[in-house]
Amino acid sequence: MIQHGFYQQTALASLQQETGKRPTTFSYYHYGIKSMSINSTLSEDGKSVTISIAGKFDFQLYDEFRSAYVDTQGTGVDYTVDLSGTDYLDSSALGMLLLLREHAGGEGSNIEITNSSPDVKKILDVANFGKLFNIA
Repeated sequence: MIQHGFYQQTALASLQQETGKRPTTFSYYHYGIKSMSINSTLSEDGKSVTISIAGKFDFQLYDEFRSAYVDTQGTGVDYTVDLSGTDYLDSSALGMLLLLREHAGGEGSNIEITNSSPDVKKILDVANFGKLFNIA
């Protein structure tokens, strides 16, 4: 188990004690506080998904980020990742974006990354993500 596993177990136990129910996943809970870091919107026709990320985009958001798109069709869907509220992005976030790209059809995918801060845009540029994604 990764280093923060103790805190994960402690937070889950605390939530179970407070609510009387044990959460089925930790992905939406960070140290006992419900995360509002990711919001996903699917268009009525199912052909467009917007994923908005606020705060730190790192490994703690893996399950939440994946759940924002995993039930969508993938190929043929237009994805927009709105980073207007993102102030930090690490290598695991880059990996999560690559997993989204794979889900969306790889080279044939249509994913736009929008509203990046200058610091986040610099990270995307250094990683050459402009060759893999539409960065606006």
